[in-house]
Amino acid sequence: MHKKLMIYILIFLNIYQSESKFNLNKILNKYEEMIKNFDQDQDKAGVKQRNLRFSFSNCGPSSDPMKINSLVFEPDPINIPGNISLSLDGFLEKNLNSPLTMNLKIIKIVGPFKVEIPCIDNLGSCTYSNVCTMLPEPENCPSFFKEHQIPCSCPFPSGDYSIKNVLLGTDTSQKIPNGEYNIITNFQNKEIGHVGCVQIDLKIA
Repeated sequence: MHKKLMIYILIFLNIYQSESKFNLNKILNKYEEMIKNFDQDQDKAGVKQRNLRFSFSNCGPSSDPMKINSLVFEPDPINIPGNISLSLDGFLEKNLNSPLTMNLKIIKIVGPFKVEIPCIDNLGSCTYSNVCTMLPEPENCPSFFKEHQIPCSCPFPSGDYSIKNVLLGTDTSQKIPNGEYNIITNFQNKEIGHVGCVQIDLKIA
């Protein structure tokens, strides 16, 4: 669970809308070349330690019933490879029932361009029609959920949610090029409408 969470945070790349029109094929070809060069450098030099910095914001309207009060990764900057401590505090003003739709955008900033990673094999900038179906069955609820009093299935009751000092390990097999990334996640529900939006900005160096 912890490993999947970190991979989810660190998967990125595709085409974000810009005010001007550019040759997107050229941008994508250049980006593919950049990934190839990155892989070759890693093969020659082995895995080097890199740093990751991040910030987050609630990007939805003030009427959203879901808000993240704090999201902390330590150390800052994060060392890759290395261990990470995650703490999170948030709240739900209303009960959250199934179906819960999640729209995920993963964007890499390349110079003046914003390049959005496409949705391939259910990874990348994808829309998940009901994340409730992706959660484990109650009888298979991992200890991580139980320890932090997080439900293993929908509905999610209103109230405060808190995760303190959960240790994660960065996955060095994920060859993510250095650079700046934006991850924007929107949640929607048929009963409530827009539930919440969280944007995470990452910089890998």
